[in-house]
Amino acid sequence: MRTVVISDIQERVRQLCDLPAYTTDTPITTATILDFSKLACTLLAGIAREQSAQMLLGGSTQLTTTAGVSQVSLPTEAEDLVRISWLKEPSQEIALEVADSDSMKAYPNAWGGVYPIRYRLIGQAVELFPTPDQVYTLNVYYQGGIYITASTDTVLMRDGWDQWIALQMCILVRARQQKDSSDFAAMLAMLDADVKKHMRKDRFAVRQIRDQRALYDRMRTYHGRWY
Repeated sequence: MRTVVISDIQERVRQLCDLPAYTTDTPITTATILDFSKLACTLLAGIAREQSAQMLLGGSTQLTTTAGVSQVSLPTEAEDLVRISWLKEPSQEIALEVADSDSMKAYPNAWGGVYPIRYRLIGQAVELFPTPDQVYTLNVYYQGGIYITASTDTVLMRDGWDQWIALQMCILVRARQQKDSSDFAAMLAMLDADVKKHMRKDRFAVRQIRDQRALYDRMRTYHGRWY
């Protein structure tokens, strides 16, 4: 991972699209290019969450329950919940199960008994079954996003991510200008495949299970045999 300044990507877009310097009254204003930066980062973060099995944008936190309250709020940066567990003891972590319509009932003494504790997502909160009867500690693991608020922001990115964002922004600029963006779209398509491939590998370049399945998906069978 390396640090990238958003303004550097915006300058690259300006040169690629042959734009004048960004101001408040140019065709592509400073506010517009910042909006394009946010959108491109959001799109890339979505791809990273979808492709990566190793939580490239992952985070974790500890939450505490309140006695008699069934819901616990998640961090605002949590986009996808990966796992939630109850820290019963300092060395004992019990994974919570996802609740379905049949399991949303309060088992007696579930927080200390034999029945599993379940949860479901409601907006940016987790509802627990059964309702906690006292304060408990939860470990929450989630996938986040790429959040920027200004052109001076810095973001940790892997190789190729900044170029992906720049090309996506160029397409947005051309759309705003009502110009053809096929040249940038072609370059983005080639880079997109490479970026996704590396997202599916861990840092030691070991293929994930989904990579192996993808190989079989491209094969055809004849009389029950793989070819």
